[in-house]
Amino acid sequence: RFLYALIVCIDVCFRFKNHLRSSDEKDPTLGPGWSYMVDHGPYIEHVKKYASEAEISTCAGFAAVHLANLKGIKGHRTSGVAGVCCARQDCFRPNGVADLQVGERQANIDFVFLYAILGFALTTLIVSYDIACQYLKNFWQRLPRLPAHLHPNVAPENVHAKIPKFHFDAHQKKDHTRYSFNYTKGAGRINGEGIERLWGWLKRGVGQTVEMGPGARHDVLDDFFGWSNFRKMVDIGTSALFLWGNLNTD
Repeated sequence: RFLYALIVCIDVCFRFKNHLRSSDEKDPTLGPGWSYMVDHGPYIEHVKKYASEAEISTCAGFAAVHLANLKGIKGHRTSGVAGVCCARQDCFRPNGVADLQVGERQANIDFVFLYAILGFALTTLIVSYDIACQYLKNFWQRLPRLPAHLHPNVAPENVHAKIPKFHFDAHQKKDHTRYSFNYTKGAGRINGEGIERLWGWLKRGVGQTVEMGPGARHDVLDDFFGWSNFRKMVDIGTSALFLWGNLNTD
């Protein structure tokens, strides 16, 4: 059954800032929603409706991080990007990246997350997110706000929230065992940190996009994410051999 299970990583990167330059009218995206960046029109309409809602965190470990992410956005069109990738191959999902306006808000994440898994019939969905203990708590209550075609084709009891292994110690320990990959059937040796590795090298190209207009920036970012997936495909033999060696050693 785990052949039909999907494991995705969600994360944001605040290095992908963009200054207020040009406009969507003067610099439109060539292919809105055709590749990795979501169609900005319906996305921003959803965000405008619900982004002002206060979000309460009961996990003290990430309270300071949340406050820090709300700073330093004056003069910027975007404060970063939210992304979704496959946790097995570390490949960006189609329509799996979207701009952030301020902080790491659930209204933004809901839209890009659901678009990234659109069109797949699944038996199980495992979601790796550094604040998964908070994010999925009220996810099903927020779902009716989004367009019906984005609703996931998987039963709620088969959607599981997990915290990436490196981030786990930053959370409070009480009642968090259920969020551990180490106790998750079908997860294997996945650590849930794949998208962090992608940000690690992609952020080297951020300087090219900071001063771009919105359309040019989206097109260039689509190229970045496409190149990342292409390199994964080309190097899959080398990567598989390396991982197999680690498996035998362990």
